Amino acid sequence: MTDLTNIQSFTGEIILSENISSSEFLITAIHEDIKEKTIKVEVEMGPFQIEEMPDGTTTNRGISQRMLVVWEGSAYDAIKNTWDNVALNAKVSELLAEQARAQIAK
Repeated sequence: MTDLTNIQSFTGEIILSENISSSEFLITAIHEDIKEKTIKVEVEMGPFQIEEMPDGTTTNRGISQRMLVVWEGSAYDAIKNTWDNVALNAKVSELLAEQARAQIAK
């Protein structure tokens, strides 16, 4: 089973700002709205740095955040009772790779 607290990667790179691109992401929040038939995620993009908290724990921090609509409408209906971490990570990787290809095409 895929652990959502681990940094994931996707194919390609997304330009986060001039001279900074990334192929790593970390899902930080999942929002499922049953009435609106959507699953959205908040994603942090790398490169990542380990940040130490005041209580001594550490966390990975990216340099950019974005919100992605992962499934909506009929796509949501098809997966609403069966999605898991593996499916979520695969779909987020696919969406980010699509964004990377679109940036290259510009």
